[in-house]
Amino acid sequence: MESMDIAVAYAMWGAIGIMGTASCGWLLFGRRRQARATCRRARSLAIARA
Repeated sequence: MESMDIAVAYAMWGAIGIMGTASCGWLLFGRRRQARATCRRARSLAIARA
């Protein structure tokens, strides 16, 4: 791959940040019970932004 569109790179960077933040929250604060709700919220926000 020689180059990547800036919009795709930005979207990937944002998704990695969201997943990292959620993972740290689950590991540091024990927020495992609400994992499904968090995933649903993240998915709906991603769809709304698209």
